[in-house]
Amino acid sequence: MNLIAEGIDHGTVLKDFNSISSVIELFPEKYRADIKQGFECTDLDIQSSLLSDADKESVKVQLVDKVDTNSIEALNNKRFLEFQINLQGLLD
Repeated sequence: MNLIAEGIDHGTVLKDFNSISSVIELFPEKYRADIKQGFECTDLDIQSSLLSDADKESVKVQLVDKVDTNSIEALNNKRFLEFQINLQGLLD
């Protein structure tokens, strides 16, 4: 983290970097492979590219929209006293 922070301070690393190749040179050689692998494991674009269309469809089929009506009503009654949310319109 310190190396990245120093790179940002010196302008060698952009705050919104999106490629590990732009910052990997900051790290000692012996850590680069592990850092690159860790970055790739958390990069959603890379992980998404590893999934087949069948895998993606399998995930989509398993998605279920669940509503916790009691919690929403409790939140509405505690936080939105002056301007209540029309829950009937949202939950129907």
